Amino acid sequence: MNASLAALQACLEKEAGLTRDFLQILQDEAKVLEDGATEESLQETTARKNDAADALSSLAQERNVLLKKLGS
Repeated sequence: MNASLAALQACLEKEAGLTRDFLQILQDEAKVLEDGATEESLQETTARKNDAADALSSLAQERNVLLKKLGS
């Protein structure tokens, strides 16, 4: 496997892991809302969700760069 494919595979694996984490955060947030959310608990889940979304966005950009390199 060449270096570009290995980098793409690593990126995709990170992205898959972060997607699982993001889904867990959404489940945690749903539980908080079901249990009668406090402002503090919602702020915490929102912060986690925003951090995960930012990380996923960065990885998507990285993936797109890697895919372009492989296509040229």
